[in-house]
Amino acid sequence: MLIGNGMIFPNERRLFYMMKKNNNEKYGPNGIVNEKEFILFTEQWISLQTYAITGTSLPINEVEMRKHIGLSQNTKSPQCFKNLYDIHYQNKHLCTWWNNDLVPLILKTIHNISAYGFKCAGKGTTTGYYKALQADLETISLNSNSLTQEKAFKDFKKRCQLLHKEALQYKTTAENAEKWLNIFFEGGKDSNDNDVIGVAAIQTHFKKINAHLDNKYQNSNSKYKGLLSNMNQLKQGLVNNITGKQNFSNKKVKKMIIEMIDKINTQGENILKSKPQIMLIFQKISESWSIIRNYMSNLANASVNKLQKESDKIYLELKNSTNSWLEIATQTRNFALNLYNLKTP
Repeated sequence: MLIGNGMIFPNERRLFYMMKKNNNEKYGPNGIVNEKEFILFTEQWISLQTYAITGTSLPINEVEMRKHIGLSQNTKSPQCFKNLYDIHYQNKHLCTWWNNDLVPLILKTIHNISAYGFKCAGKGTTTGYYKALQADLETISLNSNSLTQEKAFKDFKKRCQLLHKEALQYKTTAENAEKWLNIFFEGGKDSNDNDVIGVAAIQTHFKKINAHLDNKYQNSNSKYKGLLSNMNQLKQGLVNNITGKQNFSNKKVKKMIIEMIDKINTQGENILKSKPQIMLIFQKISESWSIIRNYMSNLANASVNKLQKESDKIYLELKNSTNSWLEIATQTRNFALNLYNLKTP
């Protein structure tokens, strides 16, 4: 599929992919990847972006409509299309909010996963927190110097507290993304406290308008009905079936506008079908941050005695989780870069 700058993204590229988790990966990206395919396909993102691009370009008055469909000043504009402008305005407002507020929030949610993963696993020559925690555990359990043990314990605690704090912050971001995405689909107050009617309501309005126009124009003229139903028939029909310049122009205008409505209808239906999957991913991300936060809190609050008794177990759990964080961090970073490429058409 082509979008914006003409880049083609393969079907298999997605935000998260199937990863079998080892039972020892207690401190890994719990639930952010799971044993099933985690869903946010590039195609779904393209559908959302295409809908937004179309929505922000819809004509909201007669002047814009004439420009949008290339209607000359000599051709009369059908009066019955004026009821389109209000719903076009609502859709334009919704899609502008998507571009200005929701896209950055979604990118931030994805970036947070990548940043946390690299912090845990390390990146390049930078040592990851998990490796540092393992070193702290070795010192706590093996070093006989009490001062050295005490420093290692404080360092261990501080690192876990920081990871806990960041997980809490990232959970809040994911919850906000989930909240505003739901309003984007269903309507309500947007993040700027403005009313938006949502994709679902816009679709309802478009269907009513489309049904009215179909009834008014498509069914009233058998020749025009044929033109509406078949693009190839339109090409030949413009020559063979329609007489009179004004008649031709007026019918052509109606057809172009109805096709415009059909286009936004189709795009809206596609993203509404994707809504459950899109919402699920942000719900899962939020839940995962809760699990990760709780694990880090437990480590931060563990006593020296507990860490000494369970040092081998915790050490291995941290070690086994490192590669998972590195893998998911790399995947989310690459996905975010692709989203930046798609952000501006």
